[in-house]
Amino acid sequence: MVDPLPHGRIARTDSPATVFARYRSVPGRESPSTYSDSIEVVSAAAAGSIVGEVKLEEMNDFAGISVTVSNDPSLAPIVTGSLGEIEMSLIPPGTYTIALSFPGYNDVVITNVVVVAGTKSDLGTIVMILTTAVPLLAPGIWLLLAVALAVSAGRALRTR
Repeated sequence: MVDPLPHGRIARTDSPATVFARYRSVPGRESPSTYSDSIEVVSAAAAGSIVGEVKLEEMNDFAGISVTVSNDPSLAPIVTGSLGEIEMSLIPPGTYTIALSFPGYNDVVITNVVVVAGTKSDLGTIVMILTTAVPLLAPGIWLLLAVALAVSAGRALRTR
């Protein structure tokens, strides 16, 4: 049984916890509706973790790399710090697919990452490679490049 509690407190139950919250735009003006959501509480002993390190080719700062558990949307993505550290804790036991992404670099997908309760699954060190794709430019930039090349080609023809 869950009893609604005011001001974002959690009611204790034998099943997943339910959080009730009201939103306030300015002091004294509280929303008339209540938002509620269920949260599964996992004890540290019943969960494992995923750790590792990710580096970017030709870079010294590895902050901002997105790390996502792509086959379990209930697990929140994380972002690496400047050293590229990956540490996802309180992961329920299971087999996961981890996706790494950063603008300008090829995405990396790691499959069959097995998490066991009470242990750390180490991904090791992963190096993300610069993408070789042609950068997307706005149509106006392509037009300017085309005009510049045409003018340059015209000058070259006149000087012969």
